Parts: sequence; C-alpha cells; structure tokens
Amino acid sequence: MYYRSMHFPRTVFLGSPSEAIYILEAIQHLKWPVAGVYTSADLPAGRGKKILKSPVKEYAEKMQLPVFSPSDMTSPSTIEQLKKLEPEVIVLAAYGKLLPPEFLELAKLGAINIHPSLLPLYRGSIPVQAAILRGDDKTGVSLMLMDSGLDTGPVIAQKETALSGDESTPELSQKLFQMGAQLLIEYGPEFISGKMEAKPQPEGTKPLRRLKKESGNINWLKSAIQIYREIRAYTPWPGSFSYWNNAKVDISGEVVPSHENHTPGKVIKFNQKIYIATGEGLLEVVKIKIEGRKEQNACDFVRGHPEFIGSVLPS
Repeated sequence: MYYRSMHFPRTVFLGSPSEAIYILEAIQHLKWPVAGVYTSADLPAGRGKKILKSPVKEYAEKMQLPVFSPSDMTSPSTIEQLKKLEPEVIVLAAYGKLLPPEFLELAKLGAINIHPSLLPLYRGSIPVQAAILRGDDKTGVSLMLMDSGLDTGPVIAQKETALSGDESTPELSQKLFQMGAQLLIEYGPEFISGKMEAKPQPEGTKPLRRLKKESGNINWLKSAIQIYREIRAYTPWPGSFSYWNNAKVDISGEVVPSHENHTPGKVIKFNQKIYIATGEGLLEVVKIKIEGRKEQNACDFVRGHPEFIGSVLPS
C-alpha cells in the first residue's frame, strides 16, 4: 500500500478554460508540486484564424510549468509521458476529454475531479447549463474521485450555493470552480493523508447529453421563462438564435410577464422597447446580432431595420 501520510504529493493537473485556473492556483496554494499540466491544444479562432492558447496554458507557461497537449489520451506515448512525470495525484477541472483507466491508475493516491454539480445530479459535460435550464434554486460543486465511469466515482466533499435565476453559464461556472478551489484546499490534504474517505455515489443517474449547435435555435412556442433560461444557459455556446429574412439572428433578452395574446415569435414594439411574443409571456429583447454584423442594442437595430417590427420569427 502506498504511504499516504505525505503532505505535498507530486501532482499532474488537467484543465483548459479560465475557471480551471482557480483549481491550479489552489494546488499551488497547497504547495503540491506540479509535475505537469495537460490542457487543450492551440486552436485557430476568429476571422483571422489567429492561433490561441487555452487560458490554462497561458497561466501555466507564465508559472513556468511543463505543459502537454496530447491529441490521444489513450496512446502509448501519452501514457509513457505521464509515467515519466511520476504523479502521486491527478487533479482534473473542465479538461473536456475522457481519461482512460490506464491514465488514472498512474496516480498512486487517486485522481480527483472538480465537478460543478451536486453529484449524482447532472453527471456529464453540461452540469452548469442543466441547472440553469431546469430553473433550479440551488446547485453546487463536488470534489470526487475518478473511476472508469463518467462522474460516477466516490465523493470526497460537496458545497452548495443558491441560484438567483439570472446567472449565465460563464458567470456560474466561475463561481462554482472558485468554490471547488476552496473545497480542494480544505479537504484535499485530509483525503491525501488518509484522514477521510470518499463516499460512494448512488447508482442509476444517467449522464446528460452534450449540447448541439441546433440546441440554441429558439422555439417561440415555449414560455418566456424557459427561453430566458436557454439564453443564459447557452451563453457563450451554442448561443440563442432565430432566423429573419433568411439570416441567423442572435438574441439576448429578459422575461416580461404578460397576459396578452400574441402569435408566438411576433416582434412587438411598445414604449420604446422591443419584445417577442412567446407561448407564455413576452421576451424583452436587449441585444441583437444579425449574421455577419456587430451586436447592437435592440432599439438601434430596429432603427436600421424598421421592418423587423411586426415580423413573426419561426418556431
């Protein structure tokens, strides 16, 4: 059995987006030596196809930490690379790739995942979006041990937080991973030293399906409340959009209670504000971005496209 009373285990971290940096900072706060950082590969972005590094890679390079971006986590070369790093603990936060058992098994003290939900609720890749879409009044973050399943491993610790009903995915993700960093600082050393054990999860909860690009196509037959949830959940991807004059139109807005009957999808102007009728209530349009153009305030958009008023967007 591996000696567990050590306080500063050699650590390999895996993560990519900006919120994952909170977890890497927590590892450094604990003074766990970082043997390597795995993150997504550089990708071209924008019209100019400028090559962009992941936020975690930028941070890791700034901290002069070794960075790796393998395309295949199951390849012999990737496994051999990890062996050379001799990890005692693997810590993962929003990495975006499944890890094979032979990768996880190389961590002598275990592989810890920071998952932004109160497991077993919302296993899978979209836990933050799911809490927003379903209108939950609370969510949270779980510190868990990884096993061969998808977010099915034993839970070390959890922390919950109330939801206001106005959070977007980026905002809530930042908050949950900040909470996750605190959990790691508070409970990571206790678990590593063997002073506490992870508790098995109940069985039976299936992972959530991944979002698709077409998930963002607004169905105006839904209620304004549900559409508002989708707008917040689908920020920044896939976004919330409809079609007008054969062009894709990105839309952001807020719920307005209304007992008036309008055709779902109809665009209405009232008191210098722009609304779109839904199956129940109105959605006040805040900003609009027509395909190939810059985002505009809704009223500014209508001044340039007065024919938008009175049109009916497809459901």
